[in-house]
Amino acid sequence: MNYAAVRVIGALGEAMAEEYFKSLGATILARNYRVEGGELDLVVLLNDELVAVEVKVRGTADLEKPEEAINHWKLRRLVHALKCYASEADLLENHWRIDLIAIETRASGELERFEHIPDIYPP
Repeated sequence: MNYAAVRVIGALGEAMAEEYFKSLGATILARNYRVEGGELDLVVLLNDELVAVEVKVRGTADLEKPEEAINHWKLRRLVHALKCYASEADLLENHWRIDLIAIETRASGELERFEHIPDIYPP
């Protein structure tokens, strides 16, 4: 799959995640927030919690499940980016967490799985 197609699929997954969090009553604070050393797909405020949302989209035929793409190094980058965002937005006092939206699609493009996995950062 080429890079442009991967970006389109990723953007569709992020749009699905955004709509999902809006349906929960979340306020979308940022999309694709970037800072040196990290990036956040979405930043939302949900029930007074600052939530960084990582969106992973995979095909059912892929060898790796979406949640398997979150390793120690990826978590470090997410935490760094969230700390930077919280500092810039004057939200350091808010409780924060990192959530994963795991999306799997069939080869036909149909949605196989959409799962919200809250608080993936270990205590």
